[in-house]
Amino acid sequence: MNAFLNFGFLLLPVAIATRYFSVQRWGINFFDIRYLQQWEMAFYGAAALWFALSFWNYFVRVRCTNCRSAKVARMRSDEVDRWVGTKKVTENLGNGKSTQRTVSTTFVKIAHRYACLICDHRFVREEKREKT
Repeated sequence: MNAFLNFGFLLLPVAIATRYFSVQRWGINFFDIRYLQQWEMAFYGAAALWFALSFWNYFVRVRCTNCRSAKVARMRSDEVDRWVGTKKVTENLGNGKSTQRTVSTTFVKIAHRYACLICDHRFVREEKREKT
């Protein structure tokens, strides 16, 4: 399944190349969407959706640190640490300009504990988050 999903990384460049070579043959500007055919819209939409699924599968999805399996279960989440820190924010002024300010905020570190369903390996992923 992973190889099937990761094939989407190649499909989007193929869709862009198809558009480029088809408009070159007709003498149309590449970005002129008035001449898009119905099949082209479906092809580009499917390619973009498949690319998004590939991106999620490869970069975002939680995997076991031991066997790289995607079959993991979250056991629990615990707050590990809490501290007061600063961050820069952009403030929009009334006259249309903006300025940067440094504000004080509370941050928390959360430990997400996972268990792999394949190799029974236990691992932790920590996340820094701003307390709301």
